[in-house]
Amino acid sequence: MKKIFDTVSLCMKPVIPLTMASGILKLLIVLLGYTGIFATHPQAEEILLLISDSAFYFLPVYVAYASAKHFEVNPLHAMVSTATLLLPDFINLMDASDKVSFFIFPVYQTSYAYSVLPIILLTYIMKKLTLLLDKVPSNVFRSSFLPVSAITLTSLIGILFVCPIGAILGGFLSEGIQFLQTQNPILAWAVFAGILPALLVTGTHWIFMAIVFESFGRYGMEPGYMVSFFICNMGLVGTCLAVFLREKSDPNRSNTLSYALITLFSGTSEPPLYGVCVAKKYPFLSLLLGCFLGGVYQGIFTPISVVYAFPSVFTTLMFLPKDNFMNFIHAIVAALIGFGSSFIITLLWKRPALEKAVS
Repeated sequence: MKKIFDTVSLCMKPVIPLTMASGILKLLIVLLGYTGIFATHPQAEEILLLISDSAFYFLPVYVAYASAKHFEVNPLHAMVSTATLLLPDFINLMDASDKVSFFIFPVYQTSYAYSVLPIILLTYIMKKLTLLLDKVPSNVFRSSFLPVSAITLTSLIGILFVCPIGAILGGFLSEGIQFLQTQNPILAWAVFAGILPALLVTGTHWIFMAIVFESFGRYGMEPGYMVSFFICNMGLVGTCLAVFLREKSDPNRSNTLSYALITLFSGTSEPPLYGVCVAKKYPFLSLLLGCFLGGVYQGIFTPISVVYAFPSVFTTLMFLPKDNFMNFIHAIVAALIGFGSSFIITLLWKRPALEKAVS
């Protein structure tokens, strides 16, 4: 587990400034929105939002580059294999209603935008394949056919086996959470909020976003997934503040505070998640516990959201339905519990105990 955390952290470290820049731009867009300038220039807002989303949508490509540098494999080869998953034609094929197959092998139909962990694993596999293919004695093969062989085999392994694993696991989790909602909503939301940071790390949280979008389209609201995301974001803020206070000798201490502010005001979770929680390990476990406690409160009062947005202090009105002010209050309180619990647990956490538990 420690090795996995270290690997994810090292592969994400070069990418964090990109997500941080996008988070700052999203924050600026929100602030500009309050000036009323986008009321007369709506397309300007659209273009700025597209720029801010590019770092997240194409995150797998950037992660592939950083992972390739870490695993010492050709970055361009890794980027090409990953970019295949984001091709418009590939996305259209995955969205097709008919079943997709590669000869006799079925292809699991899902989206790979925003993925992280599957891409790191895929790049690691490319490294092993490259080492294996490099043993072929023919110089002609190594110079002319090794790149195409590595790219093709890695892409196929990713499409057929590696990348679907996260999506399939996410599907099982989604069905499990929906079943728990009907049987025990307190446990359902506590579990979902508690595991949400892990879902964010693996990229499987997008399975639940599909439910969110469908609910908004059908009912004009969703049952509470965005409340859990709000709890998680505020938990990340609390965790970062606690790390900032307790690790005064850390040379990256100022970045920790910056990450907290970006998440607080823009709802962007990647910088603190990978830059602090995954990198230092003990804040990640503190975050899981803090989110679980916030999810318990959410499960008791089951607040909903009526607007889709990145949950932050600027978008809290997404939890304010007409004639139900208490829904808004319960969502805020649940997030505050996530914030306070994560802050206190992180502040009091004894790192030697964590290292012993991890090892």
